Amino acid sequence: MFAFWKSTGFATAALLVIPGPARAGSLATSVGLEYDERAAPADCPTATELRSAIVERLGYDPFVAAEQKPELVVHVEMRRAGAGSQADIAWRTAAGAIEGERQLVSDNDQCEEVASGVVFAVAVQLEMRAANAPAPPVSPPKPAQSKPPPQQPARPHPRVVLVGLGGFVQHGVQPAEALGLRTFGALTAAHWSLGLEAHGTLPTEWRTATGSGFSASTLGLGVFPCFRASPWDVCLLGNVGQLSVRGRGVDRVRTPSSVFVGVGLRLQVTWPELEHLATLLHVDVWAPLTPRDVLVNYENVWGTAPVVFQAGLDIAAIFR
Repeated sequence: MFAFWKSTGFATAALLVIPGPARAGSLATSVGLEYDERAAPADCPTATELRSAIVERLGYDPFVAAEQKPELVVHVEMRRAGAGSQADIAWRTAAGAIEGERQLVSDNDQCEEVASGVVFAVAVQLEMRAANAPAPPVSPPKPAQSKPPPQQPARPHPRVVLVGLGGFVQHGVQPAEALGLRTFGALTAAHWSLGLEAHGTLPTEWRTATGSGFSASTLGLGVFPCFRASPWDVCLLGNVGQLSVRGRGVDRVRTPSSVFVGVGLRLQVTWPELEHLATLLHVDVWAPLTPRDVLVNYENVWGTAPVVFQAGLDIAAIFR
């Protein structure tokens, strides 16, 4: 494969004249190479690279300087041709008469393919001359076959870590809609994620007409394994927490606490997701497995709902 880089200058070389009959690896006719790399696209080989590639294919160096006045000159031009590339090869005598021409065309706009064709065509012609075989007649140019690019293996989706903080609104665990905060961390891959969170709510109150009542707040932990179809996540949700209740204006002031457990589902969308920052919107529906009732002055006045609804918005940092 050629190593292509941009260079300037006009390359001219000629074949060393070897006296005596032709033998394998030598020519009875001196040959020069002309290639104006300044007129070629930037990704085409330089004059030195083109000459080196022909020499490598032949196994010997047939070229010498133009000052030795070669009897036969190979003139090469490479250029863009529409959406592809093209190379023209002409064999000329020292007097300028054309002995033969060949045109290589490729629908690939990369120069490497048509340059390889030039190396092959020139080397074959020189080998045939060295063997004293008659050159084949010049035929109409045939388009070079363009090879499809090799399929790149699919890169595995990198695992990343999300660490975030957000707020939510909850209905069903306290006597009124409660505002809460949560912090969480999650390990994510292509099609799954696993997250842990800690959450808590501000107190909400329930009161009778006489002013007695209670306030309630929660603290808890949650786990949420998810199936991912970016940007959506569908998660199982497990919660365990503590419901704290404090009586107001009652016969005996108590601050009982009770553990609750719940399971449910979470639907989450991650958008927008930037290089190191993401926004998450989630909606939760879960059922308490341990329903709780609150008594005021020995009378049952309130109980947790059979289904809890929750919606939240988070900001997360992404660690890759």
